[in-house]
Amino acid sequence: MRYVLIAGWLLLAPVLIPGPGAPLSFAQSPSGPAEADPSPEVASPEVMTAIDFVKEVAASDQVEIESSQIALERGTSVQQAFAKQMIDSHGKTSADLKRLVSIEKIAVDLPVELGDGDRARLDKLKLVEAAKFIGEYSSLQVVMHRNAVALFERYAKDGDNMSLKAWARRTLPVLRHDLAAAEKLPRS
Repeated sequence: MRYVLIAGWLLLAPVLIPGPGAPLSFAQSPSGPAEADPSPEVASPEVMTAIDFVKEVAASDQVEIESSQIALERGTSVQQAFAKQMIDSHGKTSADLKRLVSIEKIAVDLPVELGDGDRARLDKLKLVEAAKFIGEYSSLQVVMHRNAVALFERYAKDGDNMSLKAWARRTLPVLRHDLAAAEKLPRS
C-alpha cells in the first residue's frame, strides 16, 4: 500500500508542484491570485528563434543609435559623451549581427523596419522640449538597455542557433556595462 501511495504522489508531483519560474496559482499564493506579468522575458519560456532575436536586436540597435544621434544635438555634455559610446557600441553589435546573419544564412532582411512604438519613442525624443530632453533620453536609455540585457539573456539561454547564442553570451557584459552607465545618466 505504501508503494502505491508513493507512486501516486510521484505521478501528481508535476501537477501539484510548480517548476522553476512557474506562476503561483490562487491556492499557492498567500494573498490571492498572482498578478500576470506582462514582461516578454518571463511570459514565454519556449525557444526563441534566430529570426525573432535578430529582428529584435536590429531594431534595438537602431533605436539606440538614432536616439543617441539626437542626443549629440540636444543632450548635455555627459549625455553627448554617452551617446558617442552608444553609437560606437551599437554600431559594432549591428555589424557583428549582420556578419552572423550572413554566415549562418538566417533568412531576415537587415536593417529591419522599426515598429510603431519604437518610431514613436524617437519622434517624442525629437520633439520634446529642451528642459525635458535630459530626463527623456536618460530614461529611454535605461529602458532600452534593460530590455536588451533581458533579450540577450533569454536568447543565450533559450535560443535555437548555437552561434547566435554564443554571441549573445559574449555581448552580455558590454550590454550590462552600458546599462550601468545609462543608470548613472542625469535625469534632470
